[in-house]
Amino acid sequence: KQLRTDLGARDKLRLVTFDMRIRRLIDFADPPSATDSALASIVASGSSAVFDSLAVALTAPAPAGRRHLIMLFSDGQDSSSISDAETLLDVARRSAPTVAMVLASTSTKRPASLQRNASNLGTVTIAGLADQIAADTGGYVVAIDPGDNLTSTFSRVLEQFRTTYV
Repeated sequence: KQLRTDLGARDKLRLVTFDMRIRRLIDFADPPSATDSALASIVASGSSAVFDSLAVALTAPAPAGRRHLIMLFSDGQDSSSISDAETLLDVARRSAPTVAMVLASTSTKRPASLQRNASNLGTVTIAGLADQIAADTGGYVVAIDPGDNLTSTFSRVLEQFRTTYV
């Protein structure tokens, strides 16, 4: 809710949730009452298609002439994507959006995927994949600990994006 407040008049924001399916929950141009009820309905459970979700976000159409920030909030470990890490990195390299990954993980040294390993990459860790995606998209990785303030984290990522050069 605070992130919506932090947005300027020209900013556009879309909220996408994922487990083993990817759903566009709301566009923040929706009325505040719809946004608030949609946010209240979010429940974390099941498997995570992190790779597929990020690939969809990277390839989704965006308004021309505008910078595009994708802020992924996850523990970073994929357990149900069709895409593999190698494919995701290829999509990231060929896409224009900046990716900021907010990782809520107790161990970023774990494998990035529970499903498979990309043959050319070997076993990729959560931290290794996040760092590579950030490097390829001009983005950044923010690790958070239990109890950290998400409002200030999201505000800081948004401000950092606004103050970077294209």
